[in-house]
Amino acid sequence: MSDLKNFLRVLTVYGYPNDKLISIANLAGYDLEYFLKDLENELGRDGVQSFVTNALNKILGKDGVKVDFSPGEYVYVFVDNEYYDREDSDNSIFADFSYGKSRIIYLNEDGSEIIKTMKEIEDNLDMADWGEYDELKDSIVDKFNKIIFENCGFYVNPR
Repeated sequence: MSDLKNFLRVLTVYGYPNDKLISIANLAGYDLEYFLKDLENELGRDGVQSFVTNALNKILGKDGVKVDFSPGEYVYVFVDNEYYDREDSDNSIFADFSYGKSRIIYLNEDGSEIIKTMKEIEDNLDMADWGEYDELKDSIVDKFNKIIFENCGFYVNPR
């Protein structure tokens, strides 16, 4: 029996996705860095696609995944059109990201802080703000991926 099959058997007891996935994998002696690759060997590419879509649907729910920043700042993240291709990455899928409810502390031109949503930030970007906006999105993706990996055992890269 492969390590993957043993790991999947353990997951049937504890549930999946699971916020203790890393501990469960360690308990089962399974290395999560090979999760999607091993799944593809067992289920085929279409099986992996179905598996990750189901996992993301469970963890995203109707509101998305809440990504917290400093106290009072957050963004709910959604992913759509996810796809897996081992040629591109062994343990990542690719998807389109979108943002739901959000609360970001943003600096006005005069230096005062105001609360904005991701949509408001996007709608009011000028050329000088693109770098900061890209940094914000990268930070969101990094925090989102930490949550996804800890619960699902794979990463999600933006297309």
